[in-house]
Amino acid sequence: MVKQNKIRRAQSADAISVVALYQSLVGTPGCPWHADYPTLENAQSDISSSSLYLIEDETGEILAVASAVEETDLDAFEFWYQQVTNWRSLSRVAVRQSVQGRGLAQTLISAIIDALSERDSAGLRLLVSQDNLSALALYKKLGFKQVGQCFAYGADWDCYELILKS
Repeated sequence: MVKQNKIRRAQSADAISVVALYQSLVGTPGCPWHADYPTLENAQSDISSSSLYLIEDETGEILAVASAVEETDLDAFEFWYQQVTNWRSLSRVAVRQSVQGRGLAQTLISAIIDALSERDSAGLRLLVSQDNLSALALYKKLGFKQVGQCFAYGADWDCYELILKS
């Protein structure tokens, strides 16, 4: 029998499990997170704005999460494509260590892209740690284009965007 994973939007009851997944990745290669970030408040905010998506297995265990939030923190950087104004920021992408390398991040981000394409979002922006080689390869594979580099939140980042509608 084939195991079936389910993609859905996260709900309030998922918040603690989502943060546990985030924290399980602190200190792993390419992960810029630390004990104080991401927080329960981040997860709850993403859930309350219907911006947090997840993949769970048939037992309900959360395998992967990603947020596609509306935010303006990154607007100040001039390298973004200026003709698009309705951006979402792809952030807090996490895959449980025991299932990494199985395409779950690609599946989840592709589902988010599909969901946003059906709504009024015109594009996705993201910051990615410059030493997160697997994430960099994935974003390129999904069609994201590197548009710049920046220093934000105390770290250096590569900046990528994907235009969904122009």
